[in-house]
Amino acid sequence: MKILVIQQKMIGDVLVSSLLCDNLRKAYPNAQIDYMVYESTRAVVEGNSSFDNLVLFEKKHQISKWEYFKLLQSIRAEKYDIVIDAYSKLESWLVVLFSGAKQKISYWKKGRDFLYTDTVKRKKTSSTNLGLIIEQRLSLLDPLHLDIKLDTFPRIYVSQKEKEFATSLFESQAIICCSPKNVQLFV
Repeated sequence: MKILVIQQKMIGDVLVSSLLCDNLRKAYPNAQIDYMVYESTRAVVEGNSSFDNLVLFEKKHQISKWEYFKLLQSIRAEKYDIVIDAYSKLESWLVVLFSGAKQKISYWKKGRDFLYTDTVKRKKTSSTNLGLIIEQRLSLLDPLHLDIKLDTFPRIYVSQKEKEFATSLFESQAIICCSPKNVQLFV
């Protein structure tokens, strides 16, 4: 099975939507899961092992129709089974349309039903302490009827080098930091 998750927004949105990849990996451990993000947001998901490939939407795709078309061709060539579009804007609509995926999931919006096989209505208010944005993002998994306990908190992964740099910086500035045993860092 091959799955593409699309989130072409800013860093916070990309981090929250990485929860989709985390839960898909838990539900489908052998699937190929790819995550499409803007190149400028790459750093916030580096080190995350919940997806196999980052598909980068680069500046060249925005300024050159030819480069954008080549990106669409590469998406089609992957033959994704499922595409989850958390972005739901013109740039991602074309990716969804050209993907050829059997199942295409996004938020319901009038006039877009022809693009998606499954749509989810956005909640207007939060019903848990997770917050509205996380609840909305996780609702995109509803059409898949996953039989798992969902992870609900996004994670930032840091490299060993980043961890050592932060520790060194804190120590040099005499900043008291909690013990590494009490901090959950994903390296």
